Amino acid sequence: SVVYFTLKDAGGADAVIKCVLWAWKFEREYSYLEDGMEVVVDAMPEVYPKYGSFDVRVERVEPVGEGALRKAFEALKMKLEEKGYFDAVRKRPLPAIIQRVGVITSEKGEAINDFLKNIGAFGFEIVLIDVRVEGDRAEESIVNALERINSVRPDLDVLCLIRGGGGLENLRAFNTERVAGAVISSRIPVLTGIGHERDITIAGLSSDADFSTPTKAADAIRRGREQVLRELDHSAEMITDRVREMFQEAVRAADVLVSE
Repeated sequence: SVVYFTLKDAGGADAVIKCVLWAWKFEREYSYLEDGMEVVVDAMPEVYPKYGSFDVRVERVEPVGEGALRKAFEALKMKLEEKGYFDAVRKRPLPAIIQRVGVITSEKGEAINDFLKNIGAFGFEIVLIDVRVEGDRAEESIVNALERINSVRPDLDVLCLIRGGGGLENLRAFNTERVAGAVISSRIPVLTGIGHERDITIAGLSSDADFSTPTKAADAIRRGREQVLRELDHSAEMITDRVREMFQEAVRAADVLVSE
């Protein structure tokens, strides 16, 4: 079965076009659509000479504007929450020792500079995977990067998916089901640091550990390493003290034997 709707020219003209969308696709992805919402559609034209009609078969709908994007975000969030994408029991703990870090972001953005400045270079191997983080090709770029890096560098300890802040329009690529699916399918644990303090993304909710900014993601990795080093230093001191005590006990025992 199909769903029919009509597109009207947003510029105020009287032009209209009839659209056809598969019912299952509407129910699964676009049930948030409502009258008056501004959208962009990808569609194929269909002509029916027998009936003298013309319409377009819709393949994809993209909301436009803050209100429409917010409705789409909330609808997808509810859908993926029901499917268990955000369940805490599914999320993996981060490795105790992190040394090899894959960073998925734009090599030209500020996010990578903030990340590198805060993580520090000592002791880490940083592998940068350059992707588009905004625009029509960003979603495909991020999904391909997550899939490819899992294949070519399965030895990485964590993957960090990061970008700077922005509104829902700027963060659109991080609020799609495909990106969320690539995140939860990653064999390597995924950390996210997307946007500013108040930004929430579908990718972040799906990740194993979500941080509010790229800087805080880097801080968490660095602090984890520093904590491990402190624990190693403490263990080394305890072992050294214990060996010293055992040596002193052995010396005292030897003195007793000699005196006897």
